[in-house]
Amino acid sequence: MPLIRQIRGNKHNSTSRAASGSGSDRYVVVNTDVGTVRGGYNDTTGAYHWLGVPFGQSTEGQNRFMPPKERGRWNGVHDGTKFGMSCPQHNVGSAEFAIRMFGVSEEMFDLDVQSEDCLNLDIFAGKQFWEKFVRASDEEKRNMRVPVWFNIYGGSFEWGSSRVTFYRGDYIVTEDDILVVNINFRNWIFGFPNAPHLSRDNWSGSGEYPGANPGWLDIELAIQWVRKHIEYFGGDPNKITIGGTSSGAALADNWSYVHYGKDDADHVNAAILQSGSMTSLGRYFTTNSSVNLAAHYSSWNNVSATVGCGRDTNAAQFNCMQQKHWQELMNATLHEHTSQAQFGPLADGVTFFDDYFDRLQNGHFARIPYLIGNTKDEGNTVFTKHPELAPLFGPFVTAEIWVCPTSVQSRIRSNMNIPTFRYRFSPSFFLPQTPWPQRALGTSHGTDTAYAWGTWQDLMWILDTNYDDSKLAIPTSDFRTRAAVSDLYRETMVQFVIDPEHGLERFHYGHWPEYREHAKTIGDIGYNNEGKLYIISSDDVDGLCPLTDVETEAVYHRFKDSFNEVLRPFIA
Repeated sequence: MPLIRQIRGNKHNSTSRAASGSGSDRYVVVNTDVGTVRGGYNDTTGAYHWLGVPFGQSTEGQNRFMPPKERGRWNGVHDGTKFGMSCPQHNVGSAEFAIRMFGVSEEMFDLDVQSEDCLNLDIFAGKQFWEKFVRASDEEKRNMRVPVWFNIYGGSFEWGSSRVTFYRGDYIVTEDDILVVNINFRNWIFGFPNAPHLSRDNWSGSGEYPGANPGWLDIELAIQWVRKHIEYFGGDPNKITIGGTSSGAALADNWSYVHYGKDDADHVNAAILQSGSMTSLGRYFTTNSSVNLAAHYSSWNNVSATVGCGRDTNAAQFNCMQQKHWQELMNATLHEHTSQAQFGPLADGVTFFDDYFDRLQNGHFARIPYLIGNTKDEGNTVFTKHPELAPLFGPFVTAEIWVCPTSVQSRIRSNMNIPTFRYRFSPSFFLPQTPWPQRALGTSHGTDTAYAWGTWQDLMWILDTNYDDSKLAIPTSDFRTRAAVSDLYRETMVQFVIDPEHGLERFHYGHWPEYREHAKTIGDIGYNNEGKLYIISSDDVDGLCPLTDVETEAVYHRFKDSFNEVLRPFIA
């Protein structure tokens, strides 16, 4: 997999313009019931945007580690022509390496774009739809509202931001009548603190126990904000598809387990899982409920001791941790004495669980349509620094960590007659001057993201890890090939968002049936580097998978102990 980046100053960064041509406030200013927001227009892509729209209050001080509070109404006009602040980022070496590897926006680690006042979201709408919507009467507007793609970024529960170049919604909304919403939410110690004070047994807050994972609650609050207010931007609150890549996909999958049997199980219309789920990647990051969070050398206590708050897990310690500057806490997780600290979802029985596999088998999840899949060479990402090992061991890692759990979930959902569509992303793209050893990595984990979003155009090869502009290669020469594959991949996602139950069955690229094991029902995207839809069978994909679900579960237990040490630094 090539090391790639986005060229500085390219067209994706021109996000602060007011509308040109149309020009007037009628196209960029939106009045909602919680406040007014002035957006912008990108005349290169032909898309309107409203950036940094607040949905939650600041999470600093007494709000740190706690469930988010709804922002409510703001005064004046919110400037939606520039991105809002990103939540604090865990900038370890592996995270920075992943950023470079996936070619996303390296500026997300700049301190001046990070803040605990970060609960905001970005909304994208295409020019043709939006200007027609603005001119319509109120009655016409009610019939014009379009489906919403609600994106949850990946980043190993450590880092991520809506400002990441790959997730810009311009190219999706320009081509099709949907809205894109990207959100910011807390990660690492701020979103998943593994704090003993937040466990069910120690919870002292009022009302129903909310769970121990405030980062998850940020996502829940953002979904509710969209349901309440997206109609002002032309979105249909009853047609929200949540989705994500890697850990973002796991979070999207988690929603269906959290909302099983609840009255709000219909608040999300469908889900897109790209290279992740709670029965694959998600559970490797999840802390088991049996772990003693108050142990003397727990991750929480190690950080607390490092910043001077001690190891006594009492109210005074928690308050002390809330009062420290966020950078001090983040730096403490990078300190040599706490470098092994891990902060990911805690299985609290409310927001995350210990028994996802059992819940899957028993059908204990919201039965919404799924689009789920993987890249052909997911596991090769583990061998980025030793690509010579990828051909030998990559297929087994790909199968055990990604493909087999996808196969099991697809089969179980299919047998329950829940609309489920499965795909594989399998082109072999190499940028100019890619060294021969790195070509062995193929379509490893994360290499597909930019093609799904149509944001791949300016990918460049970096010959080393120093960002030396003098060593930038020229843009890739197979532009038409990449464009064709990206169009197919992007349209796959869009058609599913528009009609999760039947959109792909009526796909203009060809009939794509619901998943059935051993039948030709898997959409192979990019096969032979063609922008043509091929339909293949699970027999073509699952050859290295264990024969039974029990074996898949056993593989998880074998891998879990070594996952953080060996695999985690490479999984974004």
